[in-house]
Amino acid sequence: MKSNVRLVGALILANATLPNIEAQQPARAADFPEAIVAETRTLEFHVAQPTTGSLQEQVRAGLAELVRKNDNATLVKLRVFARVSALDAVRASVRRALADMKTPLPALALVGVAGFPDSTQLVEIESTAHRGRASNPNGLAFIAGLASPTGDRTIAGLARVAKEAGVPSENVSRISCFYERPDQAAPARNAIAATFPQAEASFVFSYATSAQPLIECEAMARLAVRPSHNVEYFNLPGMTASPNYSHAALVAVPSLVFTGTQTVGASDAALEAGFARISAAVARVGARLDHIVMGDSYWLSESARDRFRVVRAKYFNGTVPAATGVFFAGLSPADAVAALETVVILPQTGGGDVTLLSANIPTSRRYATP
Repeated sequence: MKSNVRLVGALILANATLPNIEAQQPARAADFPEAIVAETRTLEFHVAQPTTGSLQEQVRAGLAELVRKNDNATLVKLRVFARVSALDAVRASVRRALADMKTPLPALALVGVAGFPDSTQLVEIESTAHRGRASNPNGLAFIAGLASPTGDRTIAGLARVAKEAGVPSENVSRISCFYERPDQAAPARNAIAATFPQAEASFVFSYATSAQPLIECEAMARLAVRPSHNVEYFNLPGMTASPNYSHAALVAVPSLVFTGTQTVGASDAALEAGFARISAAVARVGARLDHIVMGDSYWLSESARDRFRVVRAKYFNGTVPAATGVFFAGLSPADAVAALETVVILPQTGGGDVTLLSANIPTSRRYATP
């Protein structure tokens, strides 16, 4: 299938008029791009099934499966989970495998975990890909991570959000679960099979030393009906809005920007620098970080989480997106204490304000926490 995605520098651009980023920041061919633009209606979301073999063999098998599932569509983003000690090797293996497949490098999110449901599994890979057909003609729903002590309760929470937001259960295409106690995974898997029959699911043992283990799951879905605004942040009726996340973001803009993980160090200066880098990355393709619709945050400690949130609020500028925040075992480089990956809307050519709807109340401004 011929793709209508084109490669510019280190960025894949799809059907969007963008500034001349090549002159602003030349890119090296071997780099994973920091940010990629793709057409919202053509996106698909998949999970590679676990396999056996060496790390390199599992990476290659997973990528080959994802390319087949996407019918050779252009990869926009990969999210890869592996044990902390293998993160650098996984990055190299992904790069080599894609080069051998003659596939342009996508954005890469890479996170270290404590393990997987099967002891022989060494890696878990999710894909976001751009196809030449309208898989999501009405837009996408990003459903935030919801957490509870048990897998069935967590999936019941996702089901409630999907139903209240107007998303049919059969439209949920991918669910990602992060558990902190091994016995939480199976009930979640069973509940997903019963509740979301079309969804592919990924499971990773994110953090092994929690005093109160939780399992948090997030979801991607196709919208059945186009929302009245191009971006709507949704919270369950009757619940007080959180200052940290909305329960879902319903998105019908033509194009979205996907970033890989941006890691941050422990010092205040390192935190600021990390957010400045991701803000600059989306700016280079004509977007703004405070137009974020989905954010995944990965923390190694409570202190890192708390300081991360303070800096994040400044860069989000009052926007409260759908979001997932999870403790993980590690990151690369080893001195990183937290990381962020984002999905940001790309304003249409001609500029103007982005119309958002927050907490079920029409507003002409971005979401501001009460």
